[in-house]
Amino acid sequence: MVTQGNEPARLLRAGGVILRLTLFEADFSRLSTNEATKYDGLAYKCFALGVTLFAMVLTVQQQRVGLLVLPIISALFILKGPSFSRPKYKTTYRVRNIPDRFTTRDECRFLIESILSNSDTRCNITIRTFASSFDHRQGRTTITRMVTFDLEDIIPVQLKPNAKNEWTFKNFDFLSQQTGEYLTIDTHFVGFTVLSSPEDENHEFDLVAISGLGSHAWGSFKKRSEKSMWLADKLPQDWPQARIMIYGYQSPIMGSNSRQTLMDIAKTFSNNLIKMRSSLNVSSRRVPLVFLAHSLGGLVVKQALINLSKQSKIEPGTQEPFQSTCAMLFFGVPCKGLDGEILGLAAMAKGQSTEGFLSDLRRNSPMVDTLAQNFLSVFQNRNSVQIYSFYETVESPTAVMSYFGRPSLRGPRKHWVDKTAAFNGRDLEREEDEKYSISLETDHSSLVKCEDENTFKTISNVLKDLDWVSATRAMASYKEQGSENMYRARQGGSPQYYKVDEAVEYFTGRDDFIDEIHRKLTNTTATTPSIAIWGLSGTGKTETVLKYAFKYQSQYSTICLFNARSEKDLTTSMTSFFDFLADRKDARLTKISGYSSTDKSKDVKRWLEEEHNWLAIYDDVDLESGYNFRSYLPQHCDGHRILIGRSNSIMKFADDELWMTGMSDRDATRMLLKRAGLTNPTTTERLNAERIVLELDNMPFFIEYAASYIREVQGSLQEYLAILRNQKANMVLGHASGNPGDKLASWELSYHELQKHDLSMMLLKLFAFLDGSCISMTLLKRGSSNRMRWSEAGTKIDRPPEWSMVDTGIRILLQDPEQLNSALKPLLNRSFARRERDGNIKIPKLVQRLVIRRLSPEELLNWTKKAICFVSHSFPEEADLEQPFESLRSALTPHVFRCMDHAREFPVSELYSVTFQLVSMLLSVLAGSWKQMELIDYANLLLAERNNVYYRCLAAKWEAYMLWHKKADSQAAALLSRTRRLEELKLAATGTALAEDFLTAEVSDYRGHAALGDLTMHQAQFLFKGGHFKDGEIILKRWRIKSNSEMELRTQLYIDTALAKSLLCQDKISEAVDILERLVLVPEAHGTGAMQPEKYHWATALLAQGYCALGSWDKTITLLSGEVHFRQKKGLQTEFITSDFRLYLAEAYVRTHQYKEASALLLKLENALGNALQADNPRAQGQLVATKSLEARALYMQKSWTPACMAWIDYLTCLSVDEADITDLTWQKGYDVEIGILSLAVVYYHLGNTAKANQYIKIIESDPNALQWPVGETDYTKWLLYLQADYRDVRMSWFQLKWRACLQLLESLSQHGRNLPLL
Repeated sequence: MVTQGNEPARLLRAGGVILRLTLFEADFSRLSTNEATKYDGLAYKCFALGVTLFAMVLTVQQQRVGLLVLPIISALFILKGPSFSRPKYKTTYRVRNIPDRFTTRDECRFLIESILSNSDTRCNITIRTFASSFDHRQGRTTITRMVTFDLEDIIPVQLKPNAKNEWTFKNFDFLSQQTGEYLTIDTHFVGFTVLSSPEDENHEFDLVAISGLGSHAWGSFKKRSEKSMWLADKLPQDWPQARIMIYGYQSPIMGSNSRQTLMDIAKTFSNNLIKMRSSLNVSSRRVPLVFLAHSLGGLVVKQALINLSKQSKIEPGTQEPFQSTCAMLFFGVPCKGLDGEILGLAAMAKGQSTEGFLSDLRRNSPMVDTLAQNFLSVFQNRNSVQIYSFYETVESPTAVMSYFGRPSLRGPRKHWVDKTAAFNGRDLEREEDEKYSISLETDHSSLVKCEDENTFKTISNVLKDLDWVSATRAMASYKEQGSENMYRARQGGSPQYYKVDEAVEYFTGRDDFIDEIHRKLTNTTATTPSIAIWGLSGTGKTETVLKYAFKYQSQYSTICLFNARSEKDLTTSMTSFFDFLADRKDARLTKISGYSSTDKSKDVKRWLEEEHNWLAIYDDVDLESGYNFRSYLPQHCDGHRILIGRSNSIMKFADDELWMTGMSDRDATRMLLKRAGLTNPTTTERLNAERIVLELDNMPFFIEYAASYIREVQGSLQEYLAILRNQKANMVLGHASGNPGDKLASWELSYHELQKHDLSMMLLKLFAFLDGSCISMTLLKRGSSNRMRWSEAGTKIDRPPEWSMVDTGIRILLQDPEQLNSALKPLLNRSFARRERDGNIKIPKLVQRLVIRRLSPEELLNWTKKAICFVSHSFPEEADLEQPFESLRSALTPHVFRCMDHAREFPVSELYSVTFQLVSMLLSVLAGSWKQMELIDYANLLLAERNNVYYRCLAAKWEAYMLWHKKADSQAAALLSRTRRLEELKLAATGTALAEDFLTAEVSDYRGHAALGDLTMHQAQFLFKGGHFKDGEIILKRWRIKSNSEMELRTQLYIDTALAKSLLCQDKISEAVDILERLVLVPEAHGTGAMQPEKYHWATALLAQGYCALGSWDKTITLLSGEVHFRQKKGLQTEFITSDFRLYLAEAYVRTHQYKEASALLLKLENALGNALQADNPRAQGQLVATKSLEARALYMQKSWTPACMAWIDYLTCLSVDEADITDLTWQKGYDVEIGILSLAVVYYHLGNTAKANQYIKIIESDPNALQWPVGETDYTKWLLYLQADYRDVRMSWFQLKWRACLQLLESLSQHGRNLPLL
């Protein structure tokens, strides 16, 4: 049948549409596996119909041919089955720049799946590799995650092919919207791809694999018939300590407009290599570098290393990769070039832009010969660099052009690179180099694919046979010597004169400090650069400088060390150096004095002044003896001076200074474990080691002797830690080889000299009982000045320090800044203390231990009391008395714990005189850390024999809240009830007349009466939490004002606020808002500077909740926006009440669709919660959960489903629930968790993952008590109502969407297919 007129065109277009639907997946490619199966039958019919339409427009002759072709096509379609509509896509994808907050494979997998999923398609992937990488965007280097993955099912529309084979995704979670972060998915694998990254402590070497000509960085190393890629799947198992990377570059033979040369590719590779090594922070840890290169990749590596060897002479910072190279594994690398004519490459490239590039690679071309000669000249003297050459023994197919004009490896088989062409020996005549030439029974392309197990074993064995020890030593030596000087270049590799001691064998770390010395000495305009390094004995000052001298010895012509402890020691050292020069017949010394002299130290000074490029180290400089040290220093000459001493007084002889403290925690712990003989420590041993070095201030000298003690007595780390923490015990130093007497003697001498300064000793003793990590000037000022406190009359008073029993001598000293500085000076000079840039003082723990050990028992008790009184007076009592309360309390809390530790050494009876001072600061700390049960227990122990209503009520209140935090609500309520009745009786008994009823009793302790009202209010709060609103209101009305004192009026405000909260919890919103408006919207509540007084904050927060519950968003914004602004302006952004205000204000912004303003507020809120979260504060934890909930709800309301999904998972994580817990039903039931699961389920509906959404909905529906709002709390968000309405809508729209494509297709067929014959 042949159609006429316009009918063929119409039928042709219809047939084309249907064939495109079936063959090219216009609609069906976005279906999941289960859904696509449902459409397979329809797809077959569409295909048949499309073929029929085409057949109708063919001529008779064409139809005869078609009768032969169409059955074949139909058979292929039927045999191919569902895969025709859902092809398996075997491409591996790479994802770069994933932020490091995604710490696991599963987190990255979910992130990628959520990005690639949409409303009607759920994308599932398989993570192939997961590693830490680096990001150089915007001129900065940050650690990121890099993963590779395979698609399990279909190609998502987000990865629609484009010219770059690269896709960028922004705003993938809530935080990325603020930071502008974006991640990139690609398939080209250009640049570095990190496949495996060990932890820093296990990182032993880097392996970089680079592919060959016209190849793909991933595909070159993948088996042909499988997905297995040995560099990603097998090698990390054998070498978990290796950081494995592949490097990709563009080198097409045809179809490219690029005219890049081998030099261009190598230059790009070397620049990326420098960035990679610096980003991974390996240069200071001597991590070897191994190259694994295939074919052209080997030539790229060679040229890159040649470039680096030249570049490092001009730019010292670029030398690290070249110096760190210790091995190269070349696979089929054409060292003599390729025969392009024979292999067919020349014909393929003819007329292409790559013709010149391939011409340079031909056999024995000038470029190839020059490359070989330069490579051999660079590495001929570096025998430690091991170079292996692998070559194929099986012929490979050559390149030919296919019938369609595409290159294809289907030509006659030839050897691409034989043994001779692949040989990389430094001297081709040396027979011993034969062992580095290895044959593999495979063709050229398969050399690096590891198609069989034998090939992989051969490569793995070569890596095992590498002489890692020699390579690392050679690399370290080459680093320390340097290829050339980095400044003031001098010919030669090592100093002419090197007369210094070697660093001790156990010296570890300090690389950053050594580099800082070098920076300060070289980046200066001084004539004779000099630096003073000072600190306590035992910090490793001398050993660090000796390591500096060894590391940078190639930059000096002379390095000498002088002992400058005294004038006699200095002259003796300089005389010894004179004799050293004389023995070597130094020509300059001959001109100065001959080889004999009456004043050898003077001649050495003159010799240094005339010599060039030297380093003179003056060790243990001690100016106490009073000799003229400056007269021995060479002046106005070409050299560097390093002065080492305990006192900062040596700084006047130097241009710059460095104060040396302990080692880093990591280096100190490693040193202790290594020296104690614990090569494979358990987790407990590592933890105890960390605690020991912390007690020893990370000082290497004392760490060494601690390790010696543990080794010799064969004790455990835990036993040594117990001995060390005993304040009354002597320091255990052990009996290692060497004499510790020198170090200890210097300590004793410094302490003895300090005793001559009475004020300095008094200050040092006070500091010994404080937290030495940060003794702020704020603490010292507050402890010696008046502080605001509540009087027994319930009024605010300005309390002087003497009323708090602060020691008179300490108070007078601290009140006089000039006298304080004079007292501090001897401490600073002798390194007993260190003044930071911000003015704060630091005291090493060992100094504190040294001071305390020398006190008698009576002095120890006396100074413990002095410290308690001082810290208690300094500490803010409550927020209504001082601002900023939270930041002050956080800064001073460590001193409270330190005082408590000292106080526990004595019976309570001996602390009777300072009981209230100690209890006051303990209870003030509790306001910020409810989990510190030990604080409340100790406070109750101190109060057991003291009758003070105020402190006993405070203690009971905080104990009740800690019980509540442990979910013991009934116990907390019972405690408050019992305490209230008891204290009512005690308080009534203190009045003018004993009354039977507390309501009618007269009292004299109005402060205690106000505290009792506060306790009553908290008891009512617990009753409200249990739903006992009437009982709570009754006890609130029991308390009445006895006077008009300020403290009682504040308590009455709190009680009225509690009554309003009761109404809010009973959903009597309007009544509660009326009461709260009368309390808050008064002139006094606005305070000074447009900021409220503390006592109105709770009522304001509840009023904001009421406005939110009523939907009065504008009133909420009006109420809180100004308050938040002024609190931030006054530096109160970290206060908890500020965080509450920000939460309610952000809620109003979200509900009024002001998402930008809400986002900014929430970001500030998370930053402000940082310190409180580190202190494990439960209130901060609750605010963080509320913040995460609001972030998720904001994204939900913006219909940003993928970020919203991530945000709800993040919210559940804050509640210690992950998705595995949900399905396993192992989570603790509660409204917070249940509303999160329900929200996540609805989001999954929006994303099209109905299976998981239905699963979560069924979990919620299976519990009849689920989603019950907690009694005693206010549901001001009404989120459940919003969610339920959206849930009904989204389920309806989902079922409509699910069949939309099918309905549209059937409707189209019904319009065009009525009179069409079937095939």
